[in-house]
Amino acid sequence: MTIIYHTSPEEIKENRGPFGGALFFSVDEYAMNNVKCTYTLELNNDDVIHVNSLDDDEIVSEIVELADRYLDMSIDEDFASDLLTAHEIIWDNLEDDFDGEWVAEFDWTLQGLQAKAAKKAGYLAAESEDEQGTVYIINMINKEHLLQLVK
Repeated sequence: MTIIYHTSPEEIKENRGPFGGALFFSVDEYAMNNVKCTYTLELNNDDVIHVNSLDDDEIVSEIVELADRYLDMSIDEDFASDLLTAHEIIWDNLEDDFDGEWVAEFDWTLQGLQAKAAKKAGYLAAESEDEQGTVYIINMINKEHLLQLVK
């Protein structure tokens, strides 16, 4: 069993926030904003799927639409599947003139879709890598009871 951490600027009572209800966790306590609450969650190995193993045609279609909406970029389903599984990174496939804010929104929403795909596949968390290192992305909708407030 692994204890993972999520920090928040406010107490989480019901998670309906951005990125499809996904929250981001780390094995180390971290602070990316004005942290007022720190949560832990117990994670078993069989609760986790690595994003490289995700496979969901419906979510791949959502990624195609997401690229069009956020980036005004047409991508095919093979590339969208590679984004879902992190075999491709959107930041590596853009020209310099893309608005970084929209790309960041796309990327966070993509991570939310990875959590959704993991949940649909019967897992609690999708394990990935981001600028902070290993990240566990969990679709927390109706799973708020798993969070343990530690401070």
